[in-house]
Amino acid sequence: MALKKFTKDGRPLLKMKELMEQSGVPKATVLHYINEGLLPQPEEKSRNMAWYHPDCVEKILFIKSVQARYRLPLSSIKGLMREREKGRFTEILVELHDSLFGRSDSRDLSLEEFCKASGLDPEAVEKWMEIGILIPKQEGKFDSEDLTIGRLLKQVEEGGSGPEDLAFYGEIASELSTREIEYRQKLTRDLPFDKDAALTLELSRNVRILRGYVMDRAFQLRILSLKGLKDDLSGAEDQSAEKK
Repeated sequence: MALKKFTKDGRPLLKMKELMEQSGVPKATVLHYINEGLLPQPEEKSRNMAWYHPDCVEKILFIKSVQARYRLPLSSIKGLMREREKGRFTEILVELHDSLFGRSDSRDLSLEEFCKASGLDPEAVEKWMEIGILIPKQEGKFDSEDLTIGRLLKQVEEGGSGPEDLAFYGEIASELSTREIEYRQKLTRDLPFDKDAALTLELSRNVRILRGYVMDRAFQLRILSLKGLKDDLSGAEDQSAEKK
């Protein structure tokens, strides 16, 4: 029978069986969390036995709770756990993640599955990603939103257009996001963590509304400035400049 081992502060370390019983997850899940960096490596390990820190139980329960309530990917939960270990309030961070990225869905497609479902070939997927039009949240994984865009891009290709025709979207998005982040940093630079997170949450909601309004309205007014659908847009711009 293996001797009991203890942490530096006197708490008993846990064998895998004990960790499984107290956390309610199987061995495969524990090992997966360790591999993903959500749990630490065993405190001590021999040929036939590994001993885990008792804090692993609480960490696993936190992971399960966040997954059940918010369906966040493990990569996001890992970031929350880092902030939590610093003593920071994680509820506002979860809400911020929700606002920025939306709820994770059950769809998690590999490149092969994504290509089959969207109709795009792997080379096309690579090109659309290179110019910032197709932007998966996780490398090598595609969600429902990516699939919707992938199918749209397939229609674009079938209509005779390609990445080179729409590259300006990626360029504008890169510039716009840079300016938005600079604006956020200007407002939050001197704020403590909790107020920074709260204001960032408010800004994320506001800029989404503002961005959609400005872009749509600018496009609508450009169309209205044309005398007909076949007019050259540069001519409409010249007329607008003359009026000024």
